[in-house]
Amino acid sequence: MQFDCWAHVDLCTLWVPASTPKHGFIEPSRDMNTIASNPPRTWHYLLAIAIPALIMIAALSVNNIRDYQQLKSTQIELTGLSHLTPLFDLSMTLQKIRGMTQLQRHGDGSLNSELDQLKTHLGSQINILISSPKSIELSIIEDLKQLDLQTKYTLDASEINTPQEIFLSHSALVNHSLDIIKKSAEYSMLAFDDDPNIYFLTKLIIYQISDLTESLGRVRGIGGGLILNERLGNNRQLGQELHSLKNNLNTALRSTMRAVNAAFEDERRITDLMKLLFLTSDKFITKSEQLLNGEKLQITAQGYFSEGSRAIEQSMLLYADSEKLLNKRLQARLAKAQKSIYLTIGGELTAILTIAFFILLFYRKNTTAFKELQNSIDSLYDSEAKNRAIINHAVDGIITITQKGIILSANSAAEKLFGYSAPEMVGNNLDMLMPEPHQSDHDGYLSRYLSSGKRKIIGTGRETEGMRKNGTLFPIELSVSEAPHKGERIFTGTIHDISAHKEIELELMRYKNHLEFLVEDRTSELNTLHDELKQFTHIASHDLMTQLPIIKENSEKLAALFHDEGRSLDGKTQATTSEAITRIETIMQTSHQLEWEIEALIKLSHAGLQKLQPEIVDMSIIANDLKKLAEPELKDKNAHINIGSLPVILTDRKAVEQIISSLLDNAIKHLLPSRPGIIEINAESHDDGCFFYIRDNGKGLADDEIPQVFNPFQGQDKETLTHDSIGLAYSMYLTRRLGGSLNCQSTLGEGSLFSVSLPIRNNKALEIGTNHHDNQSNSDGTGGQAIAS
Repeated sequence: MQFDCWAHVDLCTLWVPASTPKHGFIEPSRDMNTIASNPPRTWHYLLAIAIPALIMIAALSVNNIRDYQQLKSTQIELTGLSHLTPLFDLSMTLQKIRGMTQLQRHGDGSLNSELDQLKTHLGSQINILISSPKSIELSIIEDLKQLDLQTKYTLDASEINTPQEIFLSHSALVNHSLDIIKKSAEYSMLAFDDDPNIYFLTKLIIYQISDLTESLGRVRGIGGGLILNERLGNNRQLGQELHSLKNNLNTALRSTMRAVNAAFEDERRITDLMKLLFLTSDKFITKSEQLLNGEKLQITAQGYFSEGSRAIEQSMLLYADSEKLLNKRLQARLAKAQKSIYLTIGGELTAILTIAFFILLFYRKNTTAFKELQNSIDSLYDSEAKNRAIINHAVDGIITITQKGIILSANSAAEKLFGYSAPEMVGNNLDMLMPEPHQSDHDGYLSRYLSSGKRKIIGTGRETEGMRKNGTLFPIELSVSEAPHKGERIFTGTIHDISAHKEIELELMRYKNHLEFLVEDRTSELNTLHDELKQFTHIASHDLMTQLPIIKENSEKLAALFHDEGRSLDGKTQATTSEAITRIETIMQTSHQLEWEIEALIKLSHAGLQKLQPEIVDMSIIANDLKKLAEPELKDKNAHINIGSLPVILTDRKAVEQIISSLLDNAIKHLLPSRPGIIEINAESHDDGCFFYIRDNGKGLADDEIPQVFNPFQGQDKETLTHDSIGLAYSMYLTRRLGGSLNCQSTLGEGSLFSVSLPIRNNKALEIGTNHHDNQSNSDGTGGQAIAS
């Protein structure tokens, strides 16, 4: 529940004087408008600060817009640059196909397989570019589709056209791909960047390197054709292409020196690559000029083609490094634009915070003026006496506030609820009765209601929390109503203390949780019992199946002794009679063992159904009663029992009797006849439980026997059920149900100590004593409390 619903108003026009009368409503005086018409002149100084700050904010905003435009344009240029590499690779593939096709048509049939692979790769490149979103963004999708159609047509016609026609048609494809590269650069504004570092490097990549690569490819194709078949060659065309290649090479060299700063190591590599390309291209040009002059070259067409390809590969390396440098420069500019935007936004926020600071400063400076304005208002309330008589006799707390949240009145019930007197509340903000965070946000709640007019609590009720004078919180039910009063809004809140109701709810929740705990605990107990009975049934079945063959075998032998053919009963020998008696005793002993095991099975199966009845139990009485019952057996074994100080606890009497009885029987049974038996029963009490133990000086247990002492399925001598193992296992189970634990310590030949730890559910039981045990029916009902299992 939220405490945001006393009212939703904002104080802008109503002022409360410091000396507000008790339980009174406040009205503005006649001279209020006169005072308000002369605001403090400190606002003039505020304007003198605010106007320059606003001008600075406007200037920063203009700069921010310019930086944002540069940021967007740089992002577009990066998009275009990232698309240039696959386009350039496409152009290189077309050049390779053109050159190899020339060699193939001039008689080199070894290139068929490699040429087919290049054509397949070309189709894949075009399809990838067509399906790329960047192609759509750069408006080159239609050009790529047109290039795809021209490529398919040109490659299909290569089988019937002459080498000269093939060269021209393939060159047209290469030029088309180069045009797409230039269009992509122009659309992404890379070709028109006003930054010289970007512009000259872009020009080198898009124009100089691509034109140089195309010139190398054309010279390579024409020269290779001349070497293979001089009759098909064209010396004039080769001369023209050589002249164009020289011009493009020199232009690329000059552009590289202009676009790259050799002072930086990463840019010096581009200069070195350009120089290497210049040397390689110059050698290739020299051989091409020799070919043009009709000189006989000591080189095959394939070798000539390889030298041209080497120069083209170096141009591709130059392109790759130049593209990386351009990307680096664009990324640097992008980061600079982002940083500038952040700094501009920081400046704007600083200016805004400065204005806010001075507004707050001047507002505080005007506090004295505001108080004078408040003290000038006449505080006459015509209906105070009648309203106060009604409000003060109301059962619930009633508080009235202004539309600013200032308390106008509070009745006696409100005084009792919050611990404030009426004079302490009247004139103060309502948030003094609210806990955080609503105390800090309350004025905002009021202003939002006045501006929006949306009602969340007005006219209805809501459960929330109030805060007393001492800081304690308590639940309340709040109802708020709104009424006009002389041009202002007055809000009335009716507060009903629902602490008792919440206590009842909390108590019901505790009962619910307790019941769930009991159900869960009992379920876990039954599951444990089920698992133990399951294992017990398995072992018991094994023992029963072991005893039944013994009965069967002895019965059959006994029958054979008395029914042999040719012999009468009177003729039985003394040996036969003795054997019969022995077998009958075996049958009786085995039957007795079966009867005991079945009784033990029934006992354990019903153990989980035993309902625990908690009551105040004096353990000294139980121990002394059991001692009297064991006196005959103790006398026979020359033993005695020492009983120490035992506690009074709240537990199940029958369960404790069974635990002590079982442990006592076990101790008596294992006393040694060679020495007087001593059994000690004693206890120690703690705040949260009691610890009692039974110690004997019997034969004790070996170390490897102690872990199995509480296992009903493991005897001391063999894997079978015994009276001892059942009794100790049953004691362990009852101890667990009582919420305690049972442990064993033993030394072979010296004796054993069995210790039981049980919780004390009611500390008062320690103070009651033995005499109270007989009068427990008159106790205060603590005996009916539940015992955890």
